[in-house]
Amino acid sequence: MTVQEHAPGTDLARSGPREPRRVVVTGAGGYLGSVLVPRLLSASHRVVAVDRFYFGREALATVEGNDNLRIVESDVRDLPDSALTGMNVGICLAALSNDPAGAIDESWTESVNVDAAVAFARLAKGHGAHLFLFASSCSVYGMNDAKFLNEGAEVAPLTAYARSKVAAEQAIAAEAGPRFRTVSLRMGTLFGASPRMRYDLMINAMTASAVLHQKVHVDGDGRQRRPLLHVADAADAYVRLVNDPDAVSADAAVYNMVSINASVREIAEEVAERVPGAELTSAGTLLDTRDYAADASALRRDTGIVAGRQPAEGIQEILNSATEDGLTPADVTRANTVRTLLAQARKPAAEGGEPVRRHFLPLATADIGQAEEAEVVETLRSGWLTTGPRTKRSPSLGRAWRATIAATCSAVACGRSARMPFGMRTPRHGLNGTRRSSTASCRTIDRTMITSATDRGERRLPRATARVLTCWRRMSTRGSGPRAGRMCSRR
Repeated sequence: MTVQEHAPGTDLARSGPREPRRVVVTGAGGYLGSVLVPRLLSASHRVVAVDRFYFGREALATVEGNDNLRIVESDVRDLPDSALTGMNVGICLAALSNDPAGAIDESWTESVNVDAAVAFARLAKGHGAHLFLFASSCSVYGMNDAKFLNEGAEVAPLTAYARSKVAAEQAIAAEAGPRFRTVSLRMGTLFGASPRMRYDLMINAMTASAVLHQKVHVDGDGRQRRPLLHVADAADAYVRLVNDPDAVSADAAVYNMVSINASVREIAEEVAERVPGAELTSAGTLLDTRDYAADASALRRDTGIVAGRQPAEGIQEILNSATEDGLTPADVTRANTVRTLLAQARKPAAEGGEPVRRHFLPLATADIGQAEEAEVVETLRSGWLTTGPRTKRSPSLGRAWRATIAATCSAVACGRSARMPFGMRTPRHGLNGTRRSSTASCRTIDRTMITSATDRGERRLPRATARVLTCWRRMSTRGSGPRAGRMCSRR
């Protein structure tokens, strides 16, 4: 087939390090991470492997007993300080990977792919690391008519995933300096066998389809080009840079890393040729119009790294694995990244799902003067929120405080945001970020106020208190809405 190929390279992981290093790898249980970690250990490095392990820890089963490996099951957004102590190198692979996964929830994508990656770089720098390697993507180029795109080409990200990679690259580069070098590797679409197999990547998906259904499908004419990279080539490149960090002279470097540039149709024809009984099919509709190729000559020139494995090798690996292990449609479904992340996004936080908020948010933040603050504190201490000597002594403040109680609790129950007296504002969600618990909290206040009034011997609840309780009960049984919100928060 007519493709842009790179000359075969040597085994980049073969040359050992000048001295063993402590390497922290996030996303260590993923498609690339599960190939990289064993190679780092073979090169005598000490590895801290961090991952949420959405797909299980089996991906690292072959090395789990290694004395130089420490596995930390943690979200990359909550890296424990103990995992970073003494680190020399940070490798950030953790991400919501590929365009469909990045589109599930853009705020989730940003928090993992950008905020957590940048925070990891800063933590690594603070712990004395001298090198930080970031897994970026050639998808940052979007659509481009240039024959081959080098690192100086304009980025034009088309998706949330691609935009997150651009933002992370730039922020991580800003942390670089003479004692802390950063390298962003813009990788082509990965392919090939891995302990944590993925069948949602182009070559892997085509090969699995050919094995299971004897069909290789192409959208449109298939002339759109893609930069591709064998997962083993990618892992070898990371090991090479860990072994010899001086291979990169710039403080903040960005490199394309590609095994081959090929059209979708060329890859499909290769798969159909190598899988017995498979036929090529096509549809007139082109779902993904991106067409670009990446130039990896700068990486070869500066570091000597050459990604030489070709698609045929990856296709054969997957074919062999599918034959030996008896690949089934259920295997493909279980390995699907988007399916797993969607399930995680829908899972309740109490059962390990993604929380509405990851950090504590107070019910309200007050912006009041010292006199008002003192009066409120004394009122609270007196135990008389809506009636009694404190509010009688200061009627105007009593009315404002009663309105604050009403508006605060109604906003919590409605899950809305409302302006409070004294410049107070409630969050959009409740005490711990869930509407259910917010309503439950107000029901607790409901019972407390009724009990308190009964204990005081009052036969009738104060008017403001009764209005609040009526509001809570109405929203508990009928739901919330603009009308309920206006009724609840009026004075």
